[in-house]
Amino acid sequence: MLSEVAGTAIDEAFIGSCMTHLSHLRAAARLLEDGYAESRIWLAPSTRLDRDIIKREGSMSVFAQAGCRVEIPGCSLCMGNQARVRPGSTVISTSTRNFDNRLGDGTKVFLASTELTAISGMLGRIPGVEEYFKIYKST
Repeated sequence: MLSEVAGTAIDEAFIGSCMTHLSHLRAAARLLEDGYAESRIWLAPSTRLDRDIIKREGSMSVFAQAGCRVEIPGCSLCMGNQARVRPGSTVISTSTRNFDNRLGDGTKVFLASTELTAISGMLGRIPGVEEYFKIYKST
């Protein structure tokens, strides 16, 4: 339950994996467009087609302005084959797996929706239920 982990500090957030759909990237862009993220946010579109579409729509500049690190399309952090988070980080991720050390050595990983991941990355912590809906409904 969200209320049980609300307030947990988030060092890094990952929005991506093969399960991320174009609509998820658009939702993340809407949530990130008004600020700079407190956490390090990684973004890995699932395909080059999705990357090219969000680039044409202007979302890539939104991600850049929010401080996101944009990876090449594909698995990226989900498989840990292109990059890894800092050792010992607390991470919120849209990936589909949560194995020990998958995203980085000694990491604690919370799996979440794209919206919760984007909001947590912006805030630098996991929001409570009321705060989540306040931010989500304002976009």
